[in-house]
Amino acid sequence: MKTTFSYSQVLLGVAIGYLAYALLSFTKEIPELIRAVDRSTPHISAIVNEVELVRVEVAKVRDLVDKQIPAILLQVDTTLPLIVQGLAQSEQYANQLPQLWRHLEKIESRIQLLQQQLPSVLQRVDAVIAAANSTTEELAQWRPHSTQYFS
Repeated sequence: MKTTFSYSQVLLGVAIGYLAYALLSFTKEIPELIRAVDRSTPHISAIVNEVELVRVEVAKVRDLVDKQIPAILLQVDTTLPLIVQGLAQSEQYANQLPQLWRHLEKIESRIQLLQQQLPSVLQRVDAVIAAANSTTEELAQWRPHSTQYFS
């Protein structure tokens, strides 16, 4: 009987050989993997305990939040009309601002006009003071004469 050479059988043999090599390489790493798992095992129970504590805390927080939500919603319902009123009032003020700016501009222009006229007003005041001083001096001169008329 004549045996024929088959490439597929050779490739199948090589694949089986490579699989055996890969399994052997993997099994060499198993002890290190087991040691790593053994080192991690004490930490796993601590992690599980910590997760359980976190779950308890989260439950407490949720319970607290659930208790506070109605009061918060009541406050929101109470303050919402005030906020709406405040916004409406703010809008009214905003609508009045242009008129206020115009009024302030008029006042500012009047102040500037007064500042321009101030020197002449001060001159008039100085003239009034001078006239009052002159009148006072004149009256002082008439005083001795007027006392003679009344005596």
